[in-house]
Amino acid sequence: MQIKIYQVDAFAEEIFTGNPAAVCPLPLDWLPEETIQSIAKENNLYDRYKYNKILS
Repeated sequence: MQIKIYQVDAFAEEIFTGNPAAVCPLPLDWLPEETIQSIAKENNLYDRYKYNKILS
């Protein structure tokens, strides 16, 4: 499985400040929580949040 990962600086007004966060755009179906935790662990991130694209 391949998932695009974008690392962003959350809560920051300047680059390389704030909290690092990995953003993984997902299809409408969520990944299993175990997979999401593995992505966070692999990227040395403390927490994880999920979103999906809303189709209009």
